[in-house]
Amino acid sequence: MRARGSVVLLAALPLAGCASAPPERPVSPLALRQAQSRSYTESDARSVLKSVLATLQDEGFTVRTADSSLGFVTATRETLRSADAGLKALRWTAAVFTYGLALLAPSPKGQITQIEATAHVEDLGEGEIRLRVSFQLRVIETNGHVRRIEDVTDPAPYQAFLAKVDKSLYYQREKL
Repeated sequence: MRARGSVVLLAALPLAGCASAPPERPVSPLALRQAQSRSYTESDARSVLKSVLATLQDEGFTVRTADSSLGFVTATRETLRSADAGLKALRWTAAVFTYGLALLAPSPKGQITQIEATAHVEDLGEGEIRLRVSFQLRVIETNGHVRRIEDVTDPAPYQAFLAKVDKSLYYQREKL
């Protein structure tokens, strides 16, 4: 009887590794808005906007639009990831054994990862300036088909970006 229990335990052990992780809790809209925003009291709206533009450029973004009267900026950063080199090598190796017919098969496609940043600088009056930044991720195949679009909801990229804006504001104030 004891041996049967051991066999059942040993048979169930590999299945225990297949258990999925608990789903990630979605960030509430209020928590996301708080992570995307920062208030400043020692700077004016123009200085904050200039710091946002400088930070976006430092991070490799291309500024698409900037309107100083509205305090609105959009910028995009694109990264091209080519198709897997291993798949290309396999295709060429297969060409040798198939007398070149493997080269007639469609080649693996690359993809473009695009991050769009939107920033809004608002003068709330009484010396308070609010900055809100949002990021959106797009994955596009090189043939133009959109594979995925999603808003970035992880607070970490926003915290890192806003810390860099703070640093840029400090450099502006100190004229560095």
